[in-house]
Amino acid sequence: MNNIIIWGAQRRKLQLVVVILASVFALALLPATQVGAHHGWSSFDTRYAYYVSGTLTDVRWGNPHTEVTLRVEETDLPADWAERELPPGASEEDGQLTMASARPYQGDHEGLHLVLAGPEWMERWGLNRELKVGESIEVVGFLNSEENQELRPVMFWLADGQGVWQQLTAFPQEPEPASANSDNSNGKSDTSEPSSVEASSDNTVSNTSERSASLFTWLVVAAAIVAALVISGFYLRRQGKRS
Repeated sequence: MNNIIIWGAQRRKLQLVVVILASVFALALLPATQVGAHHGWSSFDTRYAYYVSGTLTDVRWGNPHTEVTLRVEETDLPADWAERELPPGASEEDGQLTMASARPYQGDHEGLHLVLAGPEWMERWGLNRELKVGESIEVVGFLNSEENQELRPVMFWLADGQGVWQQLTAFPQEPEPASANSDNSNGKSDTSEPSSVEASSDNTVSNTSERSASLFTWLVVAAAIVAALVISGFYLRRQGKRS
């Protein structure tokens, strides 16, 4: 009887340990999955960067993204654009490529929906307060390939000159210099151009890659849980035989 009681207690303890280890392993992999889902650029045409400045008319501050609406007021690049420093924490390579790719936004929308990072990342990049309706900002970023009223900044600047970086993951396509694409500087994400076929293909590949990475992550988690359960089963069977 005592052996049965002891074996039962050991079994419950081992099961608890297995569950805890599997949960910790799964949670450790979640941030990587969330980063890919929340900060990917696959839905945006990262070949052409656009500059716009204006006033915020709506702000939703929170996770997984901060979202704001910018009233378009100025689209010409500032005179000191070439000398402007990148924000703190910026990727030197991607930042310079984006700056060189920047062209005036000349789309039809008077207001743009901006997709920004969540509060935690914003704070890491130097912005330790919420953006407010009525304040002015400058942004440079990429238009959504399908929704050209949505722009995702790579960086933006506050009225006092503070720059805030926004990129976390790699671009699916390298930004092209504005001077080499003067025929595509209308900011309308014109899908009638021949190059749009290539863009669509690249976006499809990027989306597939993200889905594959996410599926792989969960398969690894599932495999770890199954392995833990199988090992615990063998262990309990051996303990049972010994008892």
